[in-house]
Amino acid sequence: MKSQEENSSQIPDDLCSVRSDRTEENVAQVSQERVKEEKTGRGKFKPMGWIIIQKKSIGEPIVPSYSTGRLIDVFTKAGFEMELVSASNVDVYLTDDDRKSVLVDGKVRRLPTFVLARTGAKTDFYTLAVYRHLEKLDVPVINSSQSIED
Repeated sequence: MKSQEENSSQIPDDLCSVRSDRTEENVAQVSQERVKEEKTGRGKFKPMGWIIIQKKSIGEPIVPSYSTGRLIDVFTKAGFEMELVSASNVDVYLTDDDRKSVLVDGKVRRLPTFVLARTGAKTDFYTLAVYRHLEKLDVPVINSSQSIED
């Protein structure tokens, strides 16, 4: 007989389906399921979050603002693995082979547990496309593409 821990790590694909009318409860459920998938070998969860920013120019280094740096500190202290990602470094691609990854800086990366959008009122079309793509891959995006557009 399988233990409850073993059963919880095997999530049926139909539980992770995307719905356009996603509620906060649905987002929380998908996030909890993704945490279960990312369980480390020691039995502890290490959820990974991305804070996506929008660089002003292509060659500009990725440097967090004071408030973004504070968010990273708080999430890290709470046990999250956080990464600052520029939307311009994320490549949106479609494939049937590996649906649970994305390209960042030209390298295949696993999907984050969640994304915190920190691009502001001047969010460009490409950044919105990145948010939409991640939402379609069941990644909860806080400050969703829809809320940014409205």
